[in-house]
Amino acid sequence: ILMANYAVLIMDLKDKIVMDIFRGIPYAQPPIGEFRFQKPVPLNSWKGIREASEYGNVCMQDRIYTKEVWGDEDCLYLNIWIPNGVEGKLAVMIWFHGGAFALGASQGIDIMNSTLYDGYEIAHHGNVIVVTINYRLASLGFLSTGDENGRGNYGLWDQHMAIKWVKKNIANFGGNPGLITLFGESAGGASTSMHALSPVNKGLFRRVISESGDAQTMWAVNRRPLGAARRVAQAVGCPLEDKAAMMFCLRRVPAKDIVLAVRVTESLSNKEILFFLPFVPTIDGEFLPHEPVKLFENSKEIDYLLGCNSGDAHLFVSIWFPGVNIPFGISEHTVLICTAGSLGQAAVESVIFEYTDWKNPTEFSRRFGLVRMYTDMQIIITQPFFSTRHSSSTYAYLFAYPSRMPNLILPEWIGAIHAGELQFLFGKPFSNPKIYNQQERELSRAMINYWTNFIPNAHHFFQLAGIPGLLTFNFKLNFKEVTQRTAFHKDGVGEGVRSQAKSGMSKRSGHRRD
Repeated sequence: ILMANYAVLIMDLKDKIVMDIFRGIPYAQPPIGEFRFQKPVPLNSWKGIREASEYGNVCMQDRIYTKEVWGDEDCLYLNIWIPNGVEGKLAVMIWFHGGAFALGASQGIDIMNSTLYDGYEIAHHGNVIVVTINYRLASLGFLSTGDENGRGNYGLWDQHMAIKWVKKNIANFGGNPGLITLFGESAGGASTSMHALSPVNKGLFRRVISESGDAQTMWAVNRRPLGAARRVAQAVGCPLEDKAAMMFCLRRVPAKDIVLAVRVTESLSNKEILFFLPFVPTIDGEFLPHEPVKLFENSKEIDYLLGCNSGDAHLFVSIWFPGVNIPFGISEHTVLICTAGSLGQAAVESVIFEYTDWKNPTEFSRRFGLVRMYTDMQIIITQPFFSTRHSSSTYAYLFAYPSRMPNLILPEWIGAIHAGELQFLFGKPFSNPKIYNQQERELSRAMINYWTNFIPNAHHFFQLAGIPGLLTFNFKLNFKEVTQRTAFHKDGVGEGVRSQAKSGMSKRSGHRRD
């Protein structure tokens, strides 16, 4: 494929279905040296043909529970999956991976002789072009002094550069540059949401899908980033008070030292770190010129699909409370941590009352109540903001299919855990038919159809021909056009918060909100 200033070539053959797959295409110059802690720099052209058969370097990150550093600073690469032999220009989906803005890669983890974010099945079954990207993570991607010396959000600017690269070049791959949709999960979902709100992205894409995370999620924005930056600087021997000198020094420290220094900032308890991550997007005055809630005017032309999993918080609750036993239920301290201390005493008591099973106060019910509370507070409750402040169509979903891992079916009471939908969205039941059953293949097919049909027709995407009816299959994957706001506030909490959210998403809606 020849583009202006570029040439890349590769072709894969899988299951006798030809798919053009391009891996490891650079979309910006390596963010090293003076380019560290700066916006990405546009890519220079290269001579000749560049082989694109291998994934590019993973962005540098801390391996959890070890003292190892994984990846490289030279990591700004993307991958493209293109159905072969299709006439016309195809719609394009750009994937942003999750991982708390600190972990992850464009290809995802290795799973069942493949990678989690292999775009093959979505591209094949959905007849779309799939693009996945790397972006800078943790301190290298989001360290900020809170002023012009280090504005932060470098990882978001990487994503922005990748979107611009796709917009400019995707026609050469058979894609339609006017039909680009962003989709992502967790931190990737928050990222897609922030791109919809940012004024720098106007005209680059038309639709956004956010899974289990958005710009309003509590952990998605750090409003006091300087403290974390100073702790890193102190750990590596850089100046603390002169912020210009601090950043000058940090650009000259070995990248591995900066990545490992992140642990110095994580001196708080695990519970608090999971709510208030040190290196995430910040209000930088440019990409996010104001609080996300004040930026909805920028997304008025963008159609939105967002949602979560019924047990999104189970993973985090399992980290805080190993085993099943939560002997004392939900405490005031836990509620205040969840809400950054923003609730009054009456509201705290209302939350505890709402999420405590008073008729059956068992160890399981206490854990389930805590999972529900965190899922609602951190994810579900933010979603109605996108209807009350958003001009275009906004739809929500709730994914509740009981989670499972390869060869391991989890108890049904756990529900759908964080990231549990991804194996179905990325078509693992098709690429690994011996591990999954027929119902799970149908669920996977339905998810791919819903997501890919949202691109050409956001207003009636779940009514298009060939998509299974929601009432025909017991998938518990339900859609509703969001028209009602429910929110926690200082003095109280609405009765039945989760039941309102679920009932609001329990039926299909075929009309567009005015």
